[in-house]
Amino acid sequence: GFPPAAGSGRQIAETLTQRAGQPVEYLDVPRGDPAMHRVTPHWKLVVPEPALIFTNHTPFELVSPKLSGQRGLDQIKRMLEAVEALEPTVNATASHHVHVNAKDLIEGGAQGLEKIKKICVAFVGFEKAFDFMCSKSRQENNNERCQSNRARIADGALSIQEGLDRIERATTIQQVIDLINPNSGQGP
Repeated sequence: GFPPAAGSGRQIAETLTQRAGQPVEYLDVPRGDPAMHRVTPHWKLVVPEPALIFTNHTPFELVSPKLSGQRGLDQIKRMLEAVEALEPTVNATASHHVHVNAKDLIEGGAQGLEKIKKICVAFVGFEKAFDFMCSKSRQENNNERCQSNRARIADGALSIQEGLDRIERATTIQQVIDLINPNSGQGP
C-alpha cells in the first residue's frame, strides 16, 4: 500500500502519470464492478480485494494495459520506478503479476497445443528454480494465490511423472488448462 503522504487514489494516479510518463487512471468503483476487469489502453489504479488490505497504508492494485516486447518491458520498468519513489509497503499478499498473451498459441491448432504442453512441462520441471527467485511465502503451496503446479498436476495421488504424462496425453488446450489451473473459471 501507499503511505498516507502519497495522497488519495486520484493523487497517486496523477503522480504516477507524471513520474512514469504514462497515463494512470484512478478507477473509483466498487470491488467486483465489471470496469475493474475491462482492458484499457492505459494503467489503472483500483481498490484491491479485502484480503489484500493492510493497515496504515492506502491499498491499491495497479493494473497495466496490454504491453508487448521490449517497449512493454521498458514501460513496466518506468512504472515500477515511479511506484518505488512513493515508498509503498508490501505484505505477503502483494504481487506483481503479468498477463501473457498466448493468442497465437491458442489459435495455432495442433502446433499451438504442442507448444503449450511443452511450456507447461518445462515450467513444472523448473518450478523449484522459479521458487528460488521468490520469497518463502510464494514458494510451493505457502500462499493461496501462488499454488504449486507440481503439486497440482500430481493431484495428491499421482507422481510428478504421471502428472507430466497427463499433460502429454491432453488433446485440447482446455484439458491442459484444467490440469495446470483447475477451477480457474477461465478458458483459453
